[in-house]
Amino acid sequence: MTHFHERLRAAMGPDTTAAELARLLSDSEHMTVSRVAVGKWLSGETENVRMQHLVELAELLRVDLRWLMSGIGDPKVKPGTRPSLTTEEQEMLAAFRKLSGPLRKALQAYVRNLAASNLSKQSDELAPRRRKKA
Repeated sequence: MTHFHERLRAAMGPDTTAAELARLLSDSEHMTVSRVAVGKWLSGETENVRMQHLVELAELLRVDLRWLMSGIGDPKVKPGTRPSLTTEEQEMLAAFRKLSGPLRKALQAYVRNLAASNLSKQSDELAPRRRKKA
């Protein structure tokens, strides 16, 4: 599955609605997510989902975060387990935790933009090439 909205729909299954998912997300981690926002995720209108929402979605839907974000790897996570962080990810998290609040926010915004740019490039690479008509 190339697009986030396809993976999200697959992870939700046929019985979960956008309204239900929004309610579940809003009940957790002091977040508020509207049904409209979830609807935009599911339609593909919004591809840039906040990291905190992605983490929570992966946990609620019991799917691998890396798979949900990129389509890479196995979607299923064994119940009761969390995917382990790589050494590089652990080092980055430790450094991130040392930053002040404003620097954390700035870094989060930078990484989100970088990831969105990278995902856009990846989807462009995966899209079928169109031939120009002469």
